[in-house]
Amino acid sequence: MRWHGVWRRRAWAAWTIALMVSTQQACTSDSVSPDPSVQDLVGDWEATALVLTSVANPAVSTDLIARGGTFTLNVQPSGHYTAILLSGGAGAAELGLLSVSGSAISLRTTYPPPPDTATGTFSLSGNTLTIDAETEYAFLNGLKELAKEHVQLVKK
Repeated sequence: MRWHGVWRRRAWAAWTIALMVSTQQACTSDSVSPDPSVQDLVGDWEATALVLTSVANPAVSTDLIARGGTFTLNVQPSGHYTAILLSGGAGAAELGLLSVSGSAISLRTTYPPPPDTATGTFSLSGNTLTIDAETEYAFLNGLKELAKEHVQLVKK
């Protein structure tokens, strides 16, 4: 059976991500002890919406999931997370440490470098997790700009 380019790239990306996760968990200096504050977020999540809205021009907005993209989030009991975005024929993976305090959520990226921390708010209603934060996104002109990010995920 001949693999088409898209499936080959996705298989390669999945293998690379699995390798990065095992490497990160083996080499990290962060604790792998359970973090009770993330207990309700532990598991696999899949986005039903990932809406990006320009801060400079709120009339400019896009939903990457509605456009055929996928976004998944895996949260471990220690707070370590893996996030994978596939959109427009491209993919991105992020590894890090998630922490929560009240309705505030913080994602400290450990891969890809350089380390970075994103913060926002979250709410959990049944099996639906909603996260609102700020990010950067290249809208119409191809240049990254400040954007509001609204993500709705369901537990798998």
